Amino acid sequence: MDTALQTGANDGRIPALRVVLAIAVLYLILAVPVIPDGSGAKILVALPPALPVLVLIAALGTGNSRRMTVGLAAVLICFITLFKVADALTYFVFARPFNAYLHLSLVADGVRFLGSTLGSIGATGTVVAAVAALTCGGFALFRLMRMLNDPERPRARVLSLYCGGVLVAAWAVAAAADLRIGTRPVTKDRIFTAAWERVLEHRDTARDVPLFRAAVEEDPYADIAPDRRLSALKGNDVVVLFVESYGRATVESPLFAPRIGLRLDAIGKRLDRAGLTTASGWMASATYGGQSWLAHSTLLSGLRIDRQTRYKALLDSRRATLARDFRNAGWRTVLMAPAIVRSWPDAGFYGFDRTYTAPDLTYRGLALHYMTMPDQYTLSALAHRELSANRDSGTFAVVALTSSHAPWTPIPLLKRWDDIGDGRVFDASAFTGAPPEAVWSSSATLRGAYADSIAYVLATIESFVIEKTGGNALVIVLGDHQPLPYVSANAPTRDVPVHVMSRNGALVRALAPGWLSPGMRPATAATSLPMEDFRGRLIETFTPGIPRSGPATAGALGQ
Repeated sequence: MDTALQTGANDGRIPALRVVLAIAVLYLILAVPVIPDGSGAKILVALPPALPVLVLIAALGTGNSRRMTVGLAAVLICFITLFKVADALTYFVFARPFNAYLHLSLVADGVRFLGSTLGSIGATGTVVAAVAALTCGGFALFRLMRMLNDPERPRARVLSLYCGGVLVAAWAVAAAADLRIGTRPVTKDRIFTAAWERVLEHRDTARDVPLFRAAVEEDPYADIAPDRRLSALKGNDVVVLFVESYGRATVESPLFAPRIGLRLDAIGKRLDRAGLTTASGWMASATYGGQSWLAHSTLLSGLRIDRQTRYKALLDSRRATLARDFRNAGWRTVLMAPAIVRSWPDAGFYGFDRTYTAPDLTYRGLALHYMTMPDQYTLSALAHRELSANRDSGTFAVVALTSSHAPWTPIPLLKRWDDIGDGRVFDASAFTGAPPEAVWSSSATLRGAYADSIAYVLATIESFVIEKTGGNALVIVLGDHQPLPYVSANAPTRDVPVHVMSRNGALVRALAPGWLSPGMRPATAATSLPMEDFRGRLIETFTPGIPRSGPATAGALGQ
C-alpha cells in the first residue's frame, strides 16, 4: 500500500515537472533576444505575451481536437524559433534583421562560400547537419508542446490551463501597473511586434520597386555631350579599387586602429616620397557585412542599391553607369572581378569594354580558400594587360579585390612584381597560416587574421600605385562595406574609408573640397559622402562648366 501511495505521488509530480519545464523552455525561446540590445541579464525579467497564448492554445484541445491544438502551438513556436535563428544569422553577417523577401536568395551564395572555405565535403556536411538540426529541432518543439497537453497524463492539461490563466493574469497586472526594468516594460511584446514589422517591411520592400524604377530613368547627367564629359581627365588612367570588408571600424576602432592607422600613416609617407599626392575621407556604403555587389552597383550607377530587389531592377534598366560615362568619353573601360568563377550575365548591364572574371585572368596558382587568386596577381594582370597597353586613350578600370574576404586565411606574401608570372609563385602561401576553423575559434584570432588581410591588401596597393601606375593616373581606393558585425564589434556606421592618390596633385585637390583631407588617414570629423553621390561628384568635378549640385537625385530614395 505504501508503494501505491508513493507511485500516485510521483504520477502527480511528473506532469507538473513536465509542464513547468515546457513553459520554462518556451519562456527562454520567446524572451531571449538573438540581436544584442545592451540589456544583458535584465532581458530575462520579462513576460512575453506570446507565452500564455501558446500555453493556452496547446492546452485547450480535448479528445480529437488535442492533436490539432498541440500541432498549431508547435507550428507557431517552430516558426518563431526559425525566424529568430534567421535573425541571428543575418544580423551576424549583415547587421540587420532577417527579411525573407531579400535574404532567401542569398542561401545559395552562402553554400558556395562554405564550399570555397571548407571544401565540397565540408560544405555538404554542414548543409546536411543544418537540415538535420532543423528537423530534430522541429520534432523536439512538437514534443515540448505535447508536454502541455499529454493524453497519457490528463493532469498536464489541467495544470497547463491553470498556468496559462495565471500568466494571463500576471501579464495584465504588470501591464496595468506599467512595470519596468529601467526604461523597458516587463510586458514588452517582441514576437508579435517583430512579426508585424516584418509584414510591413515586406510590404515596403515590394512598394519600393516601382518607385525605384521611376528614379532609375532620371539621369541628371544624360544631356552632357561625350566630348565634354570628364574632359579634365582626358588621357589619364582612372583606377577604382574596392577593398573587401574595409570599413570605418578598421581605421578607428581600438581593435584595429593602433595597427592599421599606423600602417596608413607609413604608406602616406612613402607615397609622398614617391611623388604622389594623397587625400582621404569617408563614404557611406549601401550595405554592411556582405553583398559587395550592392556597393559596387551603387558607386557605378549613382543610385542607392541597398537591397537585392533594387539590384535586380537596376539590371533590367538602361541606367547610365560610370563605365558608360568613361567609355562614351573615349576611355577603354575594364572590370576585374576575380571572385566570379562562372558565367556572369550581370556584366552586360554595366557597359565595360572588357570584363575579366576568374577564368579570364588565367591564374595558375593554388586557390587560397575563398580567394581565387591573391590581390597582387589581379593588380599585376591589370597593369600588364590594360594599363600599359592603353597609354594614349587612358583606361578606366574597376577592380573588386578579394584578399581581405572571409575567412581571412591564409594571407599571401607580397612578391616582386617581375616574379608573379602565372601566379604559381604564390603556391607556398596556400599551406601557411591557421585553417579557417582555428581562425574562427575566437573573436581575438578572427580579428587578428582580418587585420593581417587588410594590412596585406594595403601594402599591395601601395606597391602597385608606386611601381605599376604611370603618368597622372588617378587611383581611388575604397572599402565596399564594414566587416562582419562580429568582427567590427557592431560598429554603428556604414562608413568606409576612401583614399584618392595621383602624381598630379591638382586632380586630388579638385575632388577634396568639403570631403577629403590630406594624407592616408581620414579625419574623424570629415563629412561622409553617400556612395551613390560619387558618380555625380566625379562628373561634376572633371567636366568643365558643370556646377556641383550637392547630393544626387537618387539619394532622395533613402534607405
